[in-house]
Amino acid sequence: MGNLAHVYVAGHDVVSAQRGFNLAVIEPQTMGVVSRATFDTHLDPVASGRLADFVAHIPRGQIVAVAVADEGSRLLGDAAVGALRSLGLRQNLQGGAHFRWSYAALGVKDAPPGSALEAASAIRPVRVGVGPAIREGGVAVGLARIVWEENRGP
Repeated sequence: MGNLAHVYVAGHDVVSAQRGFNLAVIEPQTMGVVSRATFDTHLDPVASGRLADFVAHIPRGQIVAVAVADEGSRLLGDAAVGALRSLGLRQNLQGGAHFRWSYAALGVKDAPPGSALEAASAIRPVRVGVGPAIREGGVAVGLARIVWEENRGP
């Protein structure tokens, strides 16, 4: 069900949408993407360890977007689950019960577990987000507020 993964930042998709965990690290002041990576925790036996190491090196307070494409549970190890918890995530996709689940999260490095925005489903695509749902190619104009004022002249 979850054979897609998108992370939109300022209207641009910033992940590769490859199988497994797709992460984008976002600097909270500028909202710029400072790093991104994909970890095939379905077929690559070293991907889970690389995921744990990548998360361990994210600076405190950085925003991290997570999207799982296709399948990410099969080779997901305890160290990776622990690392994901350091982003405020609670959901654990380990084990056969989570095979091909859709999963998306938005967390902050060193936030308490359970503080992240998360969505998971065995039967439908999921999404999480903050702000308007703007994606590239889908918006011609975006406005936050319009105020009409009448000018009656001198």
